[in-house]
Amino acid sequence: MSEILNQQNSGSITNKETIQNTEILGQQQNWTNITILLLLIFIVTTIITKSPKHTVTHLQKEVKKIHKKYGEWIIEAQTNPATSQNTRIIPLTTIEDLSKLSEEIGKPIIHYQSTKENKHGTHIYYILDHDTLYRYILQEPEPKKTTQKHT
Repeated sequence: MSEILNQQNSGSITNKETIQNTEILGQQQNWTNITILLLLIFIVTTIITKSPKHTVTHLQKEVKKIHKKYGEWIIEAQTNPATSQNTRIIPLTTIEDLSKLSEEIGKPIIHYQSTKENKHGTHIYYILDHDTLYRYILQEPEPKKTTQKHT
């Protein structure tokens, strides 16, 4: 080995030769492909999982507040209360009034949500006491129609 090193001649380099290490080039290409693939997966996942903003309506906030405050007295119903001709319906103006009545007579508040009246739904809270139905209705107000003046 020392003989090869001692056989150097002084002078200039006349030939330039580039030797490419194919193993390193292959590794660089693999890492580039993996990086691109991970970036595409990240972008697709972000697009798929990004949900539209869910806006909570005034009605939904009010219903949640009622159920938080009076939840132990409320039971859910799947159908609208059935009434007969003998049933007397007494509309109440606040859920508080219905809650007081529920405590006084010892009967639960029944909750029914209907979507027939409007697209936001109508929440009916009621108490049945023999032939009397005490009812509080909560619904989203209809949007006000704007009138335009013609000049």
